Amino acid sequence: MKTMKFLIMITAPALLLAACSQEPGPPGPKGEQGVQGPAGPQGAPGPKGDKGDKGDAGPAGPAGAPGSQSVAAPKGEVTTGGIRVVQSDEIATCEDSEILVSIYCPSGGSFDNDRCVRPPTIGLCAKKP
Repeated sequence: MKTMKFLIMITAPALLLAACSQEPGPPGPKGEQGVQGPAGPQGAPGPKGDKGDKGDAGPAGPAGAPGSQSVAAPKGEVTTGGIRVVQSDEIATCEDSEILVSIYCPSGGSFDNDRCVRPPTIGLCAKKP
């Protein structure tokens, strides 16, 4: 049994080496194309293209329907307006029958409740309804 293994171990490499010394034969016929493989990953985006030319203006739309004729309002009564201006270096105050509707700070800056941060404070008082 040992001699058989020994013979195989010596004969197999000798046969392989003997086959290497021969000239190769002609190439065989070309095989068929294989199946397509899976798609690869998406590539990086390309550079930004140049800006296109401005398009032409579209046609003008149809004219709208004429509006209804306005009616003049009846003439009102002449009044003093019920509005007065107050000025103070502190808080702008109105009479009990009035309400403070606006504050103006001519020196700039902001206002804090009923007074400007930098004086003077100008207030607009209107009659209560």
